[in-house]
Amino acid sequence: LDVCASFYHHLSNQKEGTYTEGFPRFARDWMAGKIPFGSPLHHLLSFAQGFNDNYYSGKDCSGYNVNRPLLLLSYEDMKLNLREQVLRIIEFLGLQYIPLDVLENELLPTFDFQSMKENSHKFQPKSVTWLDGFQFLRNGEVGDGKKLIVAVEEKVGRNDTKSDHHHENDDRLLHNEYQAWIENERYSELVKECLRDVNDDYVYNIFHTAVVL
Repeated sequence: LDVCASFYHHLSNQKEGTYTEGFPRFARDWMAGKIPFGSPLHHLLSFAQGFNDNYYSGKDCSGYNVNRPLLLLSYEDMKLNLREQVLRIIEFLGLQYIPLDVLENELLPTFDFQSMKENSHKFQPKSVTWLDGFQFLRNGEVGDGKKLIVAVEEKVGRNDTKSDHHHENDDRLLHNEYQAWIENERYSELVKECLRDVNDDYVYNIFHTAVVL
């Protein structure tokens, strides 16, 4: 759901084709596949299938372990322990020759979100223009989607005494709608099927938690 929140801020703050509705409407359109690029679940399932199709086990002629030709990372894990994830990337790419002091003092500090934000001119997309100086790198935190839903529910609660709040009461159901959407789309069942040849709980958990509220 963080992807939904991020895309909402993105489309609501770009000059070209600005999205003008609130987050509840955006989330519903996003779940229905009406937002540009279609259904997010279809993208995840397609990626899971591609990961499965390119996953194989064994070693090459030099004895190099090729069990994981694709390296799967999650933003949550990078936020939790960036150094550990960077070390995974280094091992995967065979870059162990990088001196530890270079990693600690020169590379890791530049990978931190705050460092990226301070140098946002290097990361700001050039394909669109932004409203009111909007920063593409906003806060880099996990849980934005849930925070937006909670904010909607709190707003509805404050307005419950109003005589006409039918639409806002509908917004209170957004959390339940999201959970029902995941179940109705059979995402958990289908992602297991897509990853049928990948015997790796870590990989499955990343795809599973990708849709957790």
